[in-house]
Amino acid sequence: MEVSSTRFDDRSFDRVCVDGLSLSTVWFENCTITRPYGAPSGVSGVSLVDSELDCPEFGLRADWFATIAGSTLRDVVVEGSGVQFPISAKVMGSTVTGEIRNVSFAEHHRYDQLDGVDLSGCKLQNVSFLGIPMERVALSPEDEALVVDDWAAVADDLHAVAREGMASSDGKVNLAAGELHHIIEHDASLFRSTHGLMRPDDSLGYDERRGSRYLHELVSTDKPEWFIAAIWSLYREVDGGRLLPEGL
Repeated sequence: MEVSSTRFDDRSFDRVCVDGLSLSTVWFENCTITRPYGAPSGVSGVSLVDSELDCPEFGLRADWFATIAGSTLRDVVVEGSGVQFPISAKVMGSTVTGEIRNVSFAEHHRYDQLDGVDLSGCKLQNVSFLGIPMERVALSPEDEALVVDDWAAVADDLHAVAREGMASSDGKVNLAAGELHHIIEHDASLFRSTHGLMRPDDSLGYDERRGSRYLHELVSTDKPEWFIAAIWSLYREVDGGRLLPEGL
């Protein structure tokens, strides 16, 4: 069965079998979807607006969604393509519980990505937030420990450390520094693009609007242990390791 370019309003779907179902550009508004099961054959362009998706018995792909707004996704597992590939979905004013894996969220020049989003009941595994002020997002206490409150005040120092590390004769440090340099550059580029700023010659071009940043690179799960250890060593070079989260 194929459902394409369809809108559902004020509907309840309980224990619906989606085995072999194809969904393309489907809008759910004021809907409740409870415990769907099976394996859909293809999903893209799904929007959940002021809706609830409860306890699906299959994993969700991050690229299935176009919009998640004013909605609750309860007890879900959301899988993405990795922290280098931001999802295209617009996600705002919603709550997600369960688990999110290998997903990158990125700031957008037309809207405040993740504004009013509650992920405090969600386990994050290999999740990045590029250019997004984390003041918008509620996180679990464990993930809050990875947030630096004023990223603009420390980013240039870490950026300089990463550049120095890229010249290291230690191959492991060299590789980790290159990755860290790329992460910082990408984050800063998104910030400047969002706010229509040109990059100055002597800094990354942040200002106070950047807000706080989640340090996903300290707990990456898709990198070997030696790589993460090298990232931590680079962070320790910034003012005696003041950026490192306590208790980790």
